[in-house]
Parts: sequence; C-alpha cells; structure tokens
Amino acid sequence: MDKPGISPLPHPLALEKKIQLDLLRLDAIHPMLSGNKGYKLRYNLEQAKREGYTRLLSFGGAYSNHLHALAYAGMRAGLTTIGLVRGEPHQNNTLDDCRRWGMDLHFISRSEYKHKTAEPFLQEWQQRFPDAFFIPEGGNSEAGIKGCEEILDDRHQAYTHIACAVGTGATLAGISRTAQAHQQVLG
Repeated sequence: MDKPGISPLPHPLALEKKIQLDLLRLDAIHPMLSGNKGYKLRYNLEQAKREGYTRLLSFGGAYSNHLHALAYAGMRAGLTTIGLVRGEPHQNNTLDDCRRWGMDLHFISRSEYKHKTAEPFLQEWQQRFPDAFFIPEGGNSEAGIKGCEEILDDRHQAYTHIACAVGTGATLAGISRTAQAHQQVLG
C-alpha cells in the first residue's frame, strides 16, 4: 500500500499548549479502499485466494464503508462478494456501488443480524455459500489486525501519543502491536 500522508492539525488548544498535533491521512490513500479498509482487507483476500475460495462474504449496515471497500477489492481481485446487510432492503450510493461492483446483497433483520457471530447463524450461511470466505464485520479478524500492523512505520517513531477512532477494534489492535514502547496508544 502507498504510505499515507501526514498533515499538521493546527488546533487552537494544541497551539496554546505547544503540542504538535498531526493527522495521518489514511483517507487519502485510495478513493475506494478508504481509511483503514485496504489494510484490513489485504491479508483476508490473500488468505481467501491461497485457500482456494472464489467468494467473499461479510456483514455491515446499509452505509457500511467495509462492504463498500470489500465489493471493490473483491472485484479487483477477481472474487465475487456477498454482503449481509443489516435492516430492510435499502438503496443508496454505497449499496449502488456495491451492486455495480458485483456484490450480491442479502438484507437481514436487525434481530437476526445481532446473531452474526453465533455458530448456528454462521453455519446457516456457510451451508448456503460453502465456497465463500467469511470476513467478520469491519474486517475484524486476525488477518485484518495483521494488516493494520502496517499502518505505523518509521515516520511515526517520534510521536509520544497515537489516537485512533474505534469501531470493531481491529485497527487499534494492529496499531497497538507495532507502537514503540515510548508511545501511548489511545482508542
């Protein structure tokens, strides 16, 4: 992956306290694999291909940037994709892109979606799609965390604090694994 740029963030409080505050611009790496998504999907896709899977299946909401990135990445990798979408059938730009990139969307009720990590739920979908490689919601898997370990590089060694937004926790886990001993990682 390309290295993301670092932009200064001249917040008044940081300036007042003489703190250097910078923003790592993961959003500027790729227009479709935005933010941390390329990192989270890289090793999941590699594992799926290595194990001979032809389809990828994952979960998300109607505005999921994870499903959006997965549909695009799957198309580029020559893998078909399946998205289990929380809630009633919906149409928006995110899902329109997913469809255009070949993702087969299945809308499931919110109550059913709550069971997305339960064995009976997973077994039912694995029986329906035995050739699908399952990627947990948001790419939160060991492969996703491994990809997020690549976010920090030697340009970040001077920082004492690294703050990260948290959804599923995979990005925070990957960053925490590679942070230096003098760095405090905040989620």
